[in-house]
Amino acid sequence: MAAPGTVLALISPDDIVKRVANGESPIKIADELGVTRAAVYYHLVDHPGYKAARKTGMTIRLDQAENDLITAPDQLSVSRGREVFRAVAWRAEREHPDAWGVVNKLTGADGGPLQVQVVRFGAVIEGETVSDTPQKALEPPK
Repeated sequence: MAAPGTVLALISPDDIVKRVANGESPIKIADELGVTRAAVYYHLVDHPGYKAARKTGMTIRLDQAENDLITAPDQLSVSRGREVFRAVAWRAEREHPDAWGVVNKLTGADGGPLQVQVVRFGAVIEGETVSDTPQKALEPPK
């Protein structure tokens, strides 16, 4: 491995972000450059385009995993492709829940807001309040 920062100083952070946006993982980039994986992450973490590049790269990785599954030539490749797709989809849901996360929404009738009706059971009889009701009426039935 090269000393941390020596090779990365020669490469523009924008070039690494473009590679991430193209679906490459920072680990693969670090291995190809011969630097530590941490060096690549330190190089990317403050880059303004890194987050968007990760999201774009994830889209490409999902598409590639789906394509590999669809074009699998045999059952073994289908099984492997299915597991790769599941792993990529799982990661996409966690890293980018706004795009691929599960969303639970509750809506009322006709898609409107949820309406709640509070019903109280107790010792209120035709306009009487609990304070107006005799104590005997508040006792549970025998």
